[in-house]
Amino acid sequence: MYRFLYLLVILVVFGCNKQVYIIFPENKPRLVVNSIFSSQNIIVLMVLQTLSYNSEKNDFVEDATCKLFCDDVFVENLIYSEQGIYKSTIILEEDKKYTIEISAHGFETVIANTIIPKTSSIISLDTIHTAIFDPNDGLGVYYTKGILSVIDDPQIQNFYLTKLSLVYPDGTIYNPITTYRSDEPIFTDDGLLNYKPSFLLFNDNTFNGRNNNLIFEYDFSLSFDDTLLLITTTKLITEDYYKYIKSTIIQTNNQGSLDNPFVIGEPIQVYSNIENGYGIFAGYNTYCDTIVINGWLGSNDL
Repeated sequence: MYRFLYLLVILVVFGCNKQVYIIFPENKPRLVVNSIFSSQNIIVLMVLQTLSYNSEKNDFVEDATCKLFCDDVFVENLIYSEQGIYKSTIILEEDKKYTIEISAHGFETVIANTIIPKTSSIISLDTIHTAIFDPNDGLGVYYTKGILSVIDDPQIQNFYLTKLSLVYPDGTIYNPITTYRSDEPIFTDDGLLNYKPSFLLFNDNTFNGRNNNLIFEYDFSLSFDDTLLLITTTKLITEDYYKYIKSTIIQTNNQGSLDNPFVIGEPIQVYSNIENGYGIFAGYNTYCDTIVINGWLGSNDL
């Protein structure tokens, strides 16, 4: 028995150790392209490269050739600016197809295309206010229902992003609205409101081609003597842009935060429409509507 234990101790103490080296395959770097643009503007495009976690290289790609096509016809090469940014010179138009083809030494050529949706839908906002106020400090808290009226274009599938903001008449930001609530299936079916985004993201799957009133709630503070503008900005976006934003919201929230470091979900691949690379190349158009709010219990004028 003791001899067995003695031999066991010798094996443990003087046993052979072998170093094992694991060689990970080196990932081929890819181009990362990001550009979001609207009609009556130029394209401003950033070209980066993927890097390993311990790389000390700069991720800007400064020697790329960026070819721009409109409706499959070559237009121009984008001009390099700085820090991986390339710009077009032409003014973009709605309902046009734009394609970008980017090549750089050591990378596979990437291609992406998009359109700028035409402004065929009509969107407006109305509100219904209820309020609670503190007479000691003269401040009121609005619990407000927003009614977003959408006259949808039946010819195409549409995707929307709506954001509200409060500003003074001179344009100074008063209080950004960052919390939205709703029981509308169009807002709740994909679960994005659970992540508390600072905007409403939706599509016309349930009301394509029909007039529809979408109801949601938001809140903000307003003192007795304030006169503010409630500005509704709605972007008519492409399906690619819609999928990119949706995946970004989920991916960001699944990473946890300083407040909730242990609330970490499954990793989500952020959507990309860049062939042979990563990123987003997408167009949009914008609607704006404004409501004047006069005083804490004042009238609202459309």
